This record gives sequence, structure tokens and C-alpha cells, in this order.
Amino acid sequence: MVICECLTVPKESANRILSYLLKGDMVRKDLKISSDLENVHIPVKRAVSIAGTSKCKLDFFERDLPVSPSERVNLKLKKIGIKGKFPGKFIKLGHSLFIKENRMPTFPGDAYRIIAEEFHASSIYLDRGIGESPIREPDVVLLWGKGGITTHEENGIFYSFDPTKVMFSPGNVNSRIGESRGDLGPKTVVDMFAGIGYFSLQIAIGSRGARVYACELNPNSYRYLVQNIEKNRLEMSITPLPGDCRSSTVGISADYILMGHFDSLNFLSAALRMSHNGTVINMHILCDTASLDTHWQKIQEKAGHLGYLVDYVGQKLVKSYGPHLWHVSTKMIVVRTL
Repeated sequence: MVICECLTVPKESANRILSYLLKGDMVRKDLKISSDLENVHIPVKRAVSIAGTSKCKLDFFERDLPVSPSERVNLKLKKIGIKGKFPGKFIKLGHSLFIKENRMPTFPGDAYRIIAEEFHASSIYLDRGIGESPIREPDVVLLWGKGGITTHEENGIFYSFDPTKVMFSPGNVNSRIGESRGDLGPKTVVDMFAGIGYFSLQIAIGSRGARVYACELNPNSYRYLVQNIEKNRLEMSITPLPGDCRSSTVGISADYILMGHFDSLNFLSAALRMSHNGTVINMHILCDTASLDTHWQKIQEKAGHLGYLVDYVGQKLVKSYGPHLWHVSTKMIVVRTL
């Protein structure tokens, strides 16, 4: 046990005062809070005065604090004399580890081996973001390991891909899982920018009866799209369509259209062409903070110029994309052709 300065707090106000102390980083988290019939005794880092409480010194039991994987890595690196700290933020997809370029120090080979062992990773990548290509190829460099195909599981779906050739955004996970909960069976669904099946696979699994057409222009992404359809045994639910979605979807009448690309506004005419009264269109776009309440009008105006009347259904903020910039999912329903 350890003798420590503490704050004795009446039980009825303990939660409120503990919250205040935690926000001020004043609580000794390595010691266990104790209590008696009337009071709670909170070990503190330094003497503090709060009305309705009293100060004293008591014995407290110690407790083991959880150590993050990054902290364990840094302790191991320090022991063998390697300078630089592994960042606290990273992404793990399957057995591959990704670190943003601006967060990763330069390490010798032994450091990468230690990092890989701690995270059970077979490959470590430096993530430089998205390249300039219109098909959004990743700018990713293999730092350590065998590289090649990785398989990532999400919501019971298996995605296989080569991270140096196609992108995968874990930040969109809630949006993908949300699509899996939509009641789309037995409707006709068109995923205009399917990639490796980010949304198409989730829709097919969750909708039970939807007929999904998954369009993809990037040959590398299309190859993994086909493989992932087979891997998840969804051949009877998803039809992959290679090439430009503006031509590959000719003749399809869709009940639900997913446009998971930030350039989707420029493809709105193709979406409307395959729609009918009652078709729901879900557009993913980038929107600045100032336009969050008004960007819908731009979409509605463009639809009107194309000869369609659409009504607003709702929108969700998928994630922050940058300072005052948001990834937004906006849903609309086609009312009629003007």
C-alpha cells in the first residue's frame, strides 16, 4: 500500500467532483479509489481545496495501469538504444500496419522488427495519402515486411487488397456498416464507385435479396472487387461491372444509387438517367463548414437543370476531412421528371 494525499468527498457528490479532478489531471490513477459508508476517498497528485470536502493522507492499494502497444514499443526501443518514438496514432488493416508520413520517425531495421512483433504485423507501410490520379490510387511505401495482399475483416466481411495499389479508409467504417442495415431487399442497387466492394459487400450481406450492380473503373480495384465477391460468397447477389459507370449502367433501372466518390456531383446525370420516381440517391461529397446547411441547394439546382425534381431526405457527417472540411453523405429521392 502507498500513503497518499487524498480528498474525502461525500458519496452524493463523488461523481461530479471526480470528473472535475480527472479533467484537471489531478487524480493518482496508479492508486485505487476507496470508500466507506458515507465518503469516497480520492488519491490526488497535489493538495487541492474544494468546498464540501476535506483533505487528509490515507493508505491506498496500487493498481497496474494499462500500457498501450505504442508505449510498449517505445520502451523496447529505448532498451536497445534506438532513438525516436513510435506514434500513438496508426492504422491496422489485416496484418498490415500503416503510419502517416508526418508522424513516422526514421528507424533502423531492428526497430521495424520490434514494431511488427508487438502489433502482430507482417508488413509496415508509410502512408503518404492519395496520389494525383483520378482513380484515387494510394501513395503508400513499404517500409518493412513482405508486402502484397492483406485481408481485413469488418462487420463479418472480408476485404482482400494490395494497399500499394488500392485505398481502404477505416474512417468510413460507420458509413459502410450503416449501409448494411438498410432495408434494400429485393430492390435494385447500383454502387457507381464500388472500389474493392466497400459498400456493395455490406449492402449484399445486410439486405437479403437486393440485386447489387457494382461499377469500378480502376482495373486493380475491379480485380479485388471480383475476388472479394467470391471470397464472401456473394456471386448471386452482386454483379461486378468494369469500366466507367456512366456507360456500364446503361439499361439499368435502380431503386437505390450509391455515389461514394467526392466527384459524384459531376456524375449526377448518369445517376438520374437510371432512376425513376421514388429512387433514392446517396451522394458522398466534400463540404466546407459554411456550406453544410446550403450545399443541398446546389445539388437540387443541378438536378433541375437536368430535368429532374428531387427532394431532400437527410445527411450525415461521415468524418472530418480537414480544417473546416467535411465528408458528407447526402440522401435525396427522385420525385418526378420535369
